[in-house]
This record gives sequence, structure tokens and C-alpha cells, in this order.
Amino acid sequence: MRKEFWFLSTLSLEGLLTKCENCGNWKEDDKPLCYDCWLKSKNIKKGIKTALTKDKPQIKYTYQNFREKHKEGLKVRTKHGLLVRSRIERTIAEFLTDNGIIVQYEPTLILDGQKLHPDFYIQAIGIYLEHWGSDEPDYIQNRRKKEDIYKKHNIKYISTEESDVDNIYDKLKIELSKYGINKTEWK
Repeated sequence: MRKEFWFLSTLSLEGLLTKCENCGNWKEDDKPLCYDCWLKSKNIKKGIKTALTKDKPQIKYTYQNFREKHKEGLKVRTKHGLLVRSRIERTIAEFLTDNGIIVQYEPTLILDGQKLHPDFYIQAIGIYLEHWGSDEPDYIQNRRKKEDIYKKHNIKYISTEESDVDNIYDKLKIELSKYGINKTEWK
């Protein structure tokens, strides 16, 4: 117990660990709130949210259930506290959040009776963001199926590739500007 306290106090003195000002949980950044408390402060609900319209498919955001079921793959934490599956997803999430673009990570999208889980959903403009990070045959086949379903239902999405990793910020700026998100200064 004493070693654990010494370890936590050393990390907190170095600014590597801080306590959330709201709930008091330890977190690995210098932000005042943990990710969950930040979501609450921004009034973003993590529960199920359903959008039904005549011209749009049924969209369900089951943030908690899907993430809990597949949390073993969530190994990378953003500086804002969000757990994601890869370093490039962390880079994308941090870029969007730093620039004031609120995203949902891996929402459940139900189309043609299938549950799809796009990487990100940008609520403000109703756009999904997919990062295609592999060239394995099964992955490519699933990608094609997903893209066909998106086209069939006129789902708008931004697509990044593994080849975009070196210039991911420029790629995201260009793609976001196509949907009306233009900034004079990007972070």
C-alpha cells in the first residue's frame, strides 16, 4: 500500500497523474476533468440516442454497450481520456477535440439490419469518419461491404488511409473543409 501511494504521489508531483476535479478519480493528463466528467460538462449523453427520419436510416448510438463488449481492444488513451484502438485513432481524436470538434467514438449504426461501428461520428455536421488501417484481404472485404452500405443509404463519411498517416492533419483539414468546417487557425 505504501509503495502504491509513493508511486501515485511521485507521478502526481511530476504532473503525469492528476485527480479529476469533479469525481476525484486519477487520470493520466493535466486536464481538470476526466473524460466522463468532461462529457457530462458538455452535456453529451453516452446512453442510447435514436434518430429516425423518413429520409435517413435508423441510427443508434450505443456508446456504452459496444465499448464494454469490445473494450479489450481499447488500449490507447487520448490526452482527453478517451480510449481508442490505435495510435492513429488517438491522433485523429486529439486533432478533432483540440479543434473544438466533438466526436462520438465507435457509435452503433444500424443499416439493412446490420450493426456497423464507424470509427468516429461528428455530430455537428452529421459525418462519419473511417480510418482504413489494414491491407489484409478480410479487412479489405469488410471495408468494401461497409462502403457499399454507406453508398446505398447516402451516408456521408470521411475516409483516411494508412498512407495518410504522415500528413493526417492536412488530410483531415481538407476533408472537413468539404463539409463546411473551415478554420483560419487549426491546432
